[in-house]
Amino acid sequence: MEQITLLLVTGEPGLHRGLQMRLEVEPGFAVIGESGDLGDVTRLAGELAPQVIVLDADLPSGPEAAVELVRSLSRRHRLVVLSLEDGVAAAATMLAAGATAFVRKHDRSERLIAAIRTAASTVTSASPGEEPR
Repeated sequence: MEQITLLLVTGEPGLHRGLQMRLEVEPGFAVIGESGDLGDVTRLAGELAPQVIVLDADLPSGPEAAVELVRSLSRRHRLVVLSLEDGVAAAATMLAAGATAFVRKHDRSERLIAAIRTAASTVTSASPGEEPR
């Protein structure tokens, strides 16, 4: 089974530990990098080339910063966004910005696992001269 490589971006130590522990025991998943700072994410994503970035939208820098990060990364990376937000508007905002999936933090872990697997399996082709999306 091929490993799905993950970059975790979370601001809450408890959430981070819980995610890391859950994802590392999931067959076929490998956490290859982690950060709590949005400023590091672009660099880490370029250096590590994870298949999926799991991004906490509730970072201290605010949801607007998370949306901008999603916009900047979504042309090259698959992003699964986690949020405490329950509303359809929050999900729509992240998906419109380019997130591959939106999962509420209180959803069962199986929902996150499925979203990551789906994101990793999403392959699209680009026209000549375009980056893959």
